Amino acid sequence: MIGCVITGPGEFAPGLSLAVEMSAGKQEKFEVVAFREDQPLELYESNLRQAIESLQQDTEGVIVFSDLLASQAVNTGKEGIQNPQLAELSNQVEEVDTEGI
Repeated sequence: MIGCVITGPGEFAPGLSLAVEMSAGKQEKFEVVAFREDQPLELYESNLRQAIESLQQDTEGVIVFSDLLASQAVNTGKEGIQNPQLAELSNQVEEVDTEGI
């Protein structure tokens, strides 16, 4: 099973998680880490790393979903990745040409 982390600023991640739950039901190996405006960056980074590390212990890998490709969430998520295959996937995603989208 693949673990999933949804993250982003404010209510983005909790809102997306609720939409997934309403559509597909409660998900296993699924973590939500919100970056709150009043939250120190260090606390957010620590929470995101903990979510990734926790899921890595009993899944085949972890995918981090975020709102923007170059956001703090993506950068922090990539630092927390200890699986070389996922790190490579993350690097490939950054190379996708989104200009025509």
